[in-house]
Amino acid sequence: MNDSRHTRYTLRKHEAANALGISERKVHDLLKSGELPSFKVGRVVLIPVAGVQAFIASQIQTGGQM
Repeated sequence: MNDSRHTRYTLRKHEAANALGISERKVHDLLKSGELPSFKVGRVVLIPVAGVQAFIASQIQTGGQM
């Protein structure tokens, strides 16, 4: 199902960390503070790609003060 014709809508914590160039611990902190949105499916925490994009946009607007 990882076909290039399929669009990914969510990322796992480690994937979001890699996409943002930050540690998984920092992703955890951002999720806990609500700066990154997430939801659970069973035991898996999923982060919407749109939420990662919105986080990046907000960091650009605020000068990147995490």
